[in-house]
Amino acid sequence: MTSSPESQEPRELPESQFLASTSDGLLPSASAKIPGQRSLPKRIAVISFEAIVTLVPLLFIILAFCANSLDGKQLSKWGEKLQQLAKYGSTIFPILFASVLGMAIRSIARWRAERGTTLRELELLMGSQTLGSTISTQISTLGFSNDFLLGFGLLVFWLLSPIAAQACLRLVDINQVTTESPGNITYLDMENSTIFMTGDDKTGVRDIYNTLYDFSLLSPPVYRTESRDLWGNIKVPMLESFNSSRIEEDGWISVDAYGIDNNISYVSLIGIPVIGLPKLNLSDEWTNKSLSVLMTIFSLETNYFVFDCSNISIVDPEHSQQENSSGYLYNRTSPSPNTTFVLDTSTPLDRVSTPGLQPRYITFVSNYGVPEDEDDTVVYKSAMTNCSVTQSYVELWVECYYDLCETTGIRKSTLLHKPPEYTALDNQGHMSFIAKELTHRGIDITTINTDALWSGTLTEYFLNDPSKVGSFFEYSRDISQLPRDVFASRFGLLFNTYWNAVLSPNILVDSKTKDDIAHIVVTDPNFDYSDLFKTTNTNTTIELTVDRYVRKVWAMATLMATSCLLLTTAIIGTVLRWKCVGPNVLGYVSTLLMEPGGCTLDGPERTRAFADTKVGLVAVRDDKEGRVVFSLLPKLPATTEEAVDK
Repeated sequence: MTSSPESQEPRELPESQFLASTSDGLLPSASAKIPGQRSLPKRIAVISFEAIVTLVPLLFIILAFCANSLDGKQLSKWGEKLQQLAKYGSTIFPILFASVLGMAIRSIARWRAERGTTLRELELLMGSQTLGSTISTQISTLGFSNDFLLGFGLLVFWLLSPIAAQACLRLVDINQVTTESPGNITYLDMENSTIFMTGDDKTGVRDIYNTLYDFSLLSPPVYRTESRDLWGNIKVPMLESFNSSRIEEDGWISVDAYGIDNNISYVSLIGIPVIGLPKLNLSDEWTNKSLSVLMTIFSLETNYFVFDCSNISIVDPEHSQQENSSGYLYNRTSPSPNTTFVLDTSTPLDRVSTPGLQPRYITFVSNYGVPEDEDDTVVYKSAMTNCSVTQSYVELWVECYYDLCETTGIRKSTLLHKPPEYTALDNQGHMSFIAKELTHRGIDITTINTDALWSGTLTEYFLNDPSKVGSFFEYSRDISQLPRDVFASRFGLLFNTYWNAVLSPNILVDSKTKDDIAHIVVTDPNFDYSDLFKTTNTNTTIELTVDRYVRKVWAMATLMATSCLLLTTAIIGTVLRWKCVGPNVLGYVSTLLMEPGGCTLDGPERTRAFADTKVGLVAVRDDKEGRVVFSLLPKLPATTEEAVDK
């Protein structure tokens, strides 16, 4: 039943007209059930719980500070644990936020009620225990009232909970950070090294030379397509093989060994050894996890021989070598034993660099036999060509991934050098040395009786067809049919290979020697190892790319601000809760029950005292009007109770 429209004030009704009343004896005094004073252990427990709840936001402030300390640091075990805590924190934060803020709002409402406030404000505070209840209370109950700013502030405060939870999840991220530092490395000086090797050094050079042949036997195309040699040294692309239209700014030509230049021509099968590349201790678990890229970038100067040969002609092997070449070497330097080809020069051996100097000419003669099918006889022939040789000076742009280096750019050297016509073969008897040593007979590659065929050297087989070197059935070494540019390219490859080998045989193939020298360079920069080989230095840029922790400023600021605001609110709520003198009755159903003589117990204590008491909404009436009130249910006879239950 509802009250009539005329009734504006509640009227006191006779006690006999209530369906249920306190006179029924259903609601005895709560003081008889629960003492008014709390025991000391209970008070300590309550205080401890309130202190813990109040200080909970401090944990997230500490978490934000710890995350901030990770900024710029490498991956670590501590960082991994902190990230795990942040993940758990993103789940726990909304729960703790609701607990702390809910308790604080109830304390504020209680404190305001004791000092007098409007019903609207109390309803707004007590109805803002969650984000959803805050919205519904503001819209459905109060609307745009005078307390709109309070409701809006509470709504914004509750909205901080999911935002701060997401911020907790994103406190730190892992990004790749690249740092650059200067360095210095050492590499072989191709221009100033001496090549006069004797004894074991000669044997070592020949072993290197033959090893490269063995390598070409296993994978013929690799001799010209790999950017590094067998020992990891940097191979030099031939600048003259690139199209001039590819020249970029400052004369550079980009080299993509595994892309558009996958068929690149290199000047030698042997590369340039580099000493002093930075190394990191990757045995540490977290250093290994953090490191993404270690790049060493530098440029180096080098040079090589370029050959331009005439068409190959067939000459009579009966004629003397002197007549064929008119050279300077044949009568003064005996060819190596058992060789089938010779090198000679028609240019004076020792020359000085002068203006207008003509390039040196080298004569190549290969003696071979051609079997005749008709009578099994062998016809002996000689193939001869003359090649001019010049020196090409280039600058390489090298990028090393850890200790794996390759050329990514090349251009003509911008430094001052002697004319290209003046080469390293023009002084100190270099031409005589290499003409004799290069023609040394290599290991035989066939098991058939080759005496009748005048078996040749590996050099000749390679010049004729690199893909068939070592074949027992393709033993032809007749180079007379080769185009001049093909012969010049292959001959230049072998000539530069042997030249590089004799410059530094002990450092080319021995990684331990490189490491030992690198250690000496670091510990004793003044150490003179010129008796081993000539070197030069170059400045490098060392790029270290590692995975590092990077703080998210917005996330850290959001979590810090929300946690500080929540901590402040929790402290205020705790202080106001202890300043309240009346019982805590707001929001408890038990406070709606009337008790004879009154009661000063808190709502939770009253609820425990009358937990099993039956209550409900009942109708109250007088002669003119009726009301619906919250009251105790009367004690009815058993039959009546059963009827009610039914």
